[in-house]
Amino acid sequence: MRPGGRFVAAIHTKGGTSEGHFVLHPGELRTIVEDWGWSVLSFREGDAAESGHRRPTAEIVARRPE
Repeated sequence: MRPGGRFVAAIHTKGGTSEGHFVLHPGELRTIVEDWGWSVLSFREGDAAESGHRRPTAEIVARRPE
């Protein structure tokens, strides 16, 4: 990704009525991105915004340093 580029992700987190193999722990997505040294522009974690999802979701928008 180019310097100044944006990273956008929505990833399921552990919890809810069903567990999966490819889910993150609560707070893990933000920690990973901050460990990269990127600026978190927006972060939300909790029930999925769409109806019908059984797992909580972490959503993030981050910016790579210039």
